[in-house]
Amino acid sequence: MKTPPKTAMLMSAGLGTRLRPLTEYLPKPMLPLGDRTLLERNLQFLAAAGFQRVVLNLHHRGETLRDFALKVCPPGLALDFSPEDPILGSGGGIGRAASLFFPDEPVLVVNGDNAFSFDWRTLASFHAGHDDAVSLLLLPASGREDLRTMALDDGGRVRSICKEGADPGPGRPCVFSGIYILEPEAHNLLPADRCCSVVELVFRPLLAVGGLRGLELDFPWYDIGTWERYARAQLNPPK
Repeated sequence: MKTPPKTAMLMSAGLGTRLRPLTEYLPKPMLPLGDRTLLERNLQFLAAAGFQRVVLNLHHRGETLRDFALKVCPPGLALDFSPEDPILGSGGGIGRAASLFFPDEPVLVVNGDNAFSFDWRTLASFHAGHDDAVSLLLLPASGREDLRTMALDDGGRVRSICKEGADPGPGRPCVFSGIYILEPEAHNLLPADRCCSVVELVFRPLLAVGGLRGLELDFPWYDIGTWERYARAQLNPPK
């Protein structure tokens, strides 16, 4: 029986190049959205969901982000930090930080430039209900075709992973939310000493053997990756 994750990792080391000049001096997780920063929103969500520990990887303006995270962290939530120099990407970032996770337990990974609101229990229950090592949280593709698209079958198995804007082929088209659960056998595949992609080293090999699961939910979600998407999110931020 799977153990529910008690650790979450916020992927927070990105340079935010498409949001310059704003991100020259401000790490992207510290961007304001409505009445709070992205980081405050994500930490508050994780604390309310019952997580005990959050790990942030740090690179661009890392000390600024670390100091701010300690200042706004909700009571009862422990923070750990995983500095990167050079930057290690989605795969190397998780691989470097894995020693900070609870031993032999899964981790929830969240892109630090996402804003969202969903029922964590739904994803946790989905992950507990199958034997595979990864569960991806997906959204309906309609209106989001410019983002990374995947095809999902009726049994919850991911059938394809495509580049942004590409046709995913047979199955129900979905968009990757940047939120996912990794069991130890998945995150142990990631190196701690080189830049690499979790998509290429974990997701695609599992996809090839039919072992990649996805849960489609329709929920408030924004990828704050460009000025256009940032402006769109400001019009109606998640609660």
